[in-house]
Order: sequence, then structure tokens, then C-alpha cells
Amino acid sequence: MTDMPRMIRQQQLTSSIAQQLLQELNTGSGWDELSLEAVPVGDDISATVRQRTGDEVVSNAGVLARDLQLSKDVMSLREATYEQGAGAWISAVITISASGWPEPKLSPSASFNYDSDPFAANGAEATLSAETLAADLTRFPRQRANIPQWVVDRIGAAGLEVPAMSAGE
Repeated sequence: MTDMPRMIRQQQLTSSIAQQLLQELNTGSGWDELSLEAVPVGDDISATVRQRTGDEVVSNAGVLARDLQLSKDVMSLREATYEQGAGAWISAVITISASGWPEPKLSPSASFNYDSDPFAANGAEATLSAETLAADLTRFPRQRANIPQWVVDRIGAAGLEVPAMSAGE
């Protein structure tokens, strides 16, 4: 029961992000799915927007402007889903599914990645630096057992200490 307000806040933020995404983009009609993959990198958000219409997928990547309400809501969603000791998500995908054009039923949803390097899967050149990962663990602490090995390796390779909560915290 104590998680109910957090779950409601998560749903509110997901809906708000979906609405703002639709307002910011000129998507036209007839699409099946619109998604935003968000990766916080320090105070910035690396974003990839994908629009799927049938078998065709169009994508665009960049950094969200910090002053957009969309950016603020993505960061608020991250804070709202943080679990002490377990950490915050590394990347999130907000998806809007549409059916029934010309007046579609829109269904927003969110999925969260707590463990995988979001840039490794697609072979992107961008990475999360050791400094960014260490700062993120300071802001959103995890118990050592909940820190992915690739994060430990990247921070350690840079000669930095891996911030971690003790089991009793």
C-alpha cells in the first residue's frame, strides 16, 4: 500500500511525458507507435525518438533541452521510480501506442532498464563515462550487489572509487 502514491506519480509522469512528446513532435497521422528512449547523462538527457508506421521506423537522436517540461518530467520520473539500495533506472522507454485512426486510442506505457549499458546494444559511439556513472551512484545510491558489473568495471578502469551503500543502509 505504501507504494501506491509512487505508482500513481509514475503513471502521471508517464502520461505527461507522452502528451508533451505528442505536442513537441509533428507526427502526422496513421502511425502505430511512438517512443522516447531517455538516458540521463549528468544533467542532460540523451534522447532517441522512434516513430513506427507498419514496418517502417524513423528515428531521431539528440539531447533534450533542459528547459523543456519534457526534460524536467523525465528527471522527475527517474526520481519517482528510485528505490533506495536498488538504484535508479539507467534508461527508460516511454511508448505511445495508437490504434483506430483517424481518431486513435492512445495508450502510453513505460519500461525501465536498471542494469544494461543503454549504448552498448546498438553499437553507438556515445557512452556513459566513469565520472557520470560515479556521480549517478552518489545521487541515486545502490547497494554493491545491485551495481551492474559493467558500471563497476568502467568506474574502476578510470581509477575512481565505486560509490556504494552498505548492506545496512
